[in-house]
Amino acid sequence: MMNTILLYVSSFIILFSFILYFILIFLGKKEISNVPGLDITSEMLNDFSGINVLLSKGRFTYYDIKRKVIKLNNNCYYGKNLDDIAISLIEAGIFVNHKRGNKIIEFFSKFIPTLKLLYILPIIAVLINFMTFNPTDSMLSLLFLFVFVVIAYILIDIKTWVLNFYSKKSSINKKIINFIKSVLYLDWFILIGELVMIFRFIFIILNINI
Repeated sequence: MMNTILLYVSSFIILFSFILYFILIFLGKKEISNVPGLDITSEMLNDFSGINVLLSKGRFTYYDIKRKVIKLNNNCYYGKNLDDIAISLIEAGIFVNHKRGNKIIEFFSKFIPTLKLLYILPIIAVLINFMTFNPTDSMLSLLFLFVFVVIAYILIDIKTWVLNFYSKKSSINKKIINFIKSVLYLDWFILIGELVMIFRFIFIILNINI
């Protein structure tokens, strides 16, 4: 009974966090600036040399940690909405953190082009969760989840640094700060969901049925 409850609770927490993220994006579709996201992003990075902000040909905005290039999609490049500007600044903040010598971002740059790819891991965790029902499978799943939890915490730590970086800037709109805080809260919810999965796998391994 308990294993079933943990199965659905942990999966729900993660999936609902993603749903809330999309709702956050939807609610952020309101103009908060007279200048486009490119100008605001560039202004926030005035103190740093070697900045390369490009218009992305794709649909996503991301910081390319391999090439050290910030790629803004069309909305973030030209847009003036809260969500577009906040997403641009989050990626720019990751660039600043990387430029200041973050070893973990540098480590990931050897394997993936952007940290955003790591957000597929919670979805994989949900799939693993629904395929794990015996002690043998649980031991393997537990190893995966430990890795996923560590990565989730790393992403939270990076975004916390980004939030603190912008919080010190008096010129930034407080709505942007609150948006980044909300994204960070959702990251914490995802981490909690993964931790609940770990408890489920431990219960299965120890054959605990409540």
